[in-house]
Amino acid sequence: MDHWNVFDANCLVGRHQKLQEQGLHSNAQLLADMDHYGIAEALVLDPLGRENHPADGNDRVLQQTAGQPRLHPVWSALPTGATDEQPEPAQFIAAMRRHGVAAVTLFPRQYRFELSDWCIDDLAGPLATARVPVFINYTEVGPGSGWQQDATDWNAVVALCRRHPDLPVIVSEFRIRRSQRVVYRALDACPNLHLELSAYWLHRGIEYITARWGSQRLVFGSGWPFCGPHMTLATLTTAEIADADKRAIAGGNLDRLLAEVRP
Repeated sequence: MDHWNVFDANCLVGRHQKLQEQGLHSNAQLLADMDHYGIAEALVLDPLGRENHPADGNDRVLQQTAGQPRLHPVWSALPTGATDEQPEPAQFIAAMRRHGVAAVTLFPRQYRFELSDWCIDDLAGPLATARVPVFINYTEVGPGSGWQQDATDWNAVVALCRRHPDLPVIVSEFRIRRSQRVVYRALDACPNLHLELSAYWLHRGIEYITARWGSQRLVFGSGWPFCGPHMTLATLTTAEIADADKRAIAGGNLDRLLAEVRP
């Protein structure tokens, strides 16, 4: 893998609700795992933005990634407007640029909002204009939530992608197990839709998507610290696809999506 620039799109850094004694959570531990597995860079979200409130996590992830050129902060976002919890889109995007924030993640189920036009388009429109990559994750964190699978509302995701064809959308969740048919129809429907691989464990699935829709629709992700990088790396390394496609999935596709927003 020395010739690959592996770029992990899905890492959490910070104390989280499922943290156990001696559990992985720090940026030093993440960097050690990255060194061990040959991962060059990573997008990093703080669990506070995933579990508690985006504003709390967005502040803390800047501290977690400060002075760490291999770690790039990701912010969590909410619909703008009525609650005044988040700056208006222009100010929010300007703050992202100012702080070198690479992407945005939406957690519709965790924070009880919709991807419908009336709820999210005041934010999604400006993000599309700015070409900010938007990760969408429907899994929920909290008491009794457990490890969820097939959580994505694909109807809502497809509608969002169709309303904003310039918006790079990347779906991420804990596990895609029995929803492949609708995933594939969504890829058919939306050229701007991408899949982050930490949730996609289907045997020879990388080959299938690469053959049908192209490797540019796939983004490497580990789901660290809940899943180790070795899981996605093993699937990608052994995939029966061209080396150029492996390089694209390992890091090239994410580099391309971030090209217009990275400092």
